[in-house]
Amino acid sequence: MSDTAAAIKAAREVQAEILAPELYRQANEFFFKAKNEYKFKNFREAKEYAEKSRRFAEQAEFEAIRNGADRVEDTALTPLANETTGPPPTTAPPAPKPEPYEYPNPTGTPYETYEKQQQASPTAPAPTPISSTP
Repeated sequence: MSDTAAAIKAAREVQAEILAPELYRQANEFFFKAKNEYKFKNFREAKEYAEKSRRFAEQAEFEAIRNGADRVEDTALTPLANETTGPPPTTAPPAPKPEPYEYPNPTGTPYETYEKQQQASPTAPAPTPISSTP
């Protein structure tokens, strides 16, 4: 599988996807099938597909070179493959951590709170008792 991946990379470096598109496409299709079969532990089929893919990739590379291709750096074709090229990415400074929310400290019991409300306003409604049975 690694030989096949290297052959496809070499074909991509000589722009085989443009200069020998059919061979390059077949190489990629067989490589996809090889990886899929490998995933399902069908190693014999995976090996056969990988070998076919490698042969197509080598043919695509040869055809592209014969059509006048120049070898280009692979990172130029896939700019995200190597993040060290180009200007460094700009990153925002980390956001400041928010202060923790200060929870109120309750004092007394609910009944004491009710008594204080009654003293402040005698017309306040009485609390409704919660029954435990439906």
